[in-house]
Amino acid sequence: MAVGCASTKETESESLASGNLMQPNQIWVHDFAAMPADMAAQSALAGQASQGAAPLSAQQMADGRKLGSEIAIELIQQIKAMGLPATNASLASRPQLDDVVIQGSLLFIQQRSAGESELKAEAEIYQMTTHGMQLLGWRDLVATGKSSSTVEGSAKRMAQEIAVALKTQFQKQGWIH
Repeated sequence: MAVGCASTKETESESLASGNLMQPNQIWVHDFAAMPADMAAQSALAGQASQGAAPLSAQQMADGRKLGSEIAIELIQQIKAMGLPATNASLASRPQLDDVVIQGSLLFIQQRSAGESELKAEAEIYQMTTHGMQLLGWRDLVATGKSSSTVEGSAKRMAQEIAVALKTQFQKQGWIH
């Protein structure tokens, strides 16, 4: 049993969608990128370097990719629990009209002494339209943990926080009750 405190908070967000949107047949969730430079071309983060950060080692990149995958897996489970279809996306995925695509990037990962960790990420939500992918909104989140909480625990909390924000939007759209 983990003892200590852990929290996740949204530091910034913006919803760009207005009006009722068509319910998606599928919600595609990409593994979160290990760094902003790895984001898809349509992302506002694409090609950006982490602010003032030193280049990541091969091990740090591998750890970041593992965490990005863990966030996506947990987020898919959370969306499915809401009663909506969700699956892991890849470069080969081809979203159809009205499908929703969620992607994100780890912006900052730090494992500190005594089991304390901090994870900052940005999530972007898109919907496929007749004109291509349209950004519906984005969220910046920070997850921190102490004691026996780990970065992996922060990844789970991060996905849960994103799911809470998505649930609110899905309810507003009438996709779930």
